Amino acid sequence: MTPASSIKFPFERDVDYPLAKLKDFEALLSLARKADSDLSNELRAPTRGSPCWIKLRNEELIPVEYYAQHKNLTDTARFKIMPKGSKIDVQLNNSGAIEDLQITVADPSWSFSDPGSINHGGHYHRLKMELLNREGGVGGGPIARTGGDLAQDHRTLSTPELDAYRLGLFEAIERKLRKQDYEEGTVLLVYAREFFFFTDRFREMALAALSQARAKTSEPHRFRRIAIFDYPQDCYVESKL
Repeated sequence: MTPASSIKFPFERDVDYPLAKLKDFEALLSLARKADSDLSNELRAPTRGSPCWIKLRNEELIPVEYYAQHKNLTDTARFKIMPKGSKIDVQLNNSGAIEDLQITVADPSWSFSDPGSINHGGHYHRLKMELLNREGGVGGGPIARTGGDLAQDHRTLSTPELDAYRLGLFEAIERKLRKQDYEEGTVLLVYAREFFFFTDRFREMALAALSQARAKTSEPHRFRRIAIFDYPQDCYVESKL
């Protein structure tokens, strides 16, 4: 049994809950992580036997919580995790105003520097979390695997890193715009994970990636608007589509 297996996940699919319950759960996790480094490591990088709710929490519930903060939703607003196979991920109900949310995560992509590498998207993030668990710190550049071991240059974030973050954001948006099976009027949430490193360039980066994705996808899409964000207040861009 893993440390996270002992934690009761309080949310079921197709049942609505107040945002306050999500905040309470995150507060509980925060306290538990401070007391148990193994649990903290598992929540970053799930292992064999880890409960499946970790991925749901990391890639859907955390973005919903951050989005609600940016939109100044009250704790009484309600959310519902949709059944597996649904065309939307989460439904928000704010005093009767309902939003159907499709959620995706953007991570840096180093594929431009090494097209055959695994330094892009979720693969890159997973390796980064493994390094963080092992070494207690990570850098911003690509990750190399040497003799089965992982290594990363802990250099200062600079132009190549900015290019990798922008490309990762573009790739995440483009994938969603190319799909045709979403409900009309769906809101697309793009959780730009750990993009706060470039807070001062966030808006510029988000709008550039969105413009590039629009230019690359001529197919019609069903999204009403898109929100691109990380958790800091200045890391939020919203645009109609």
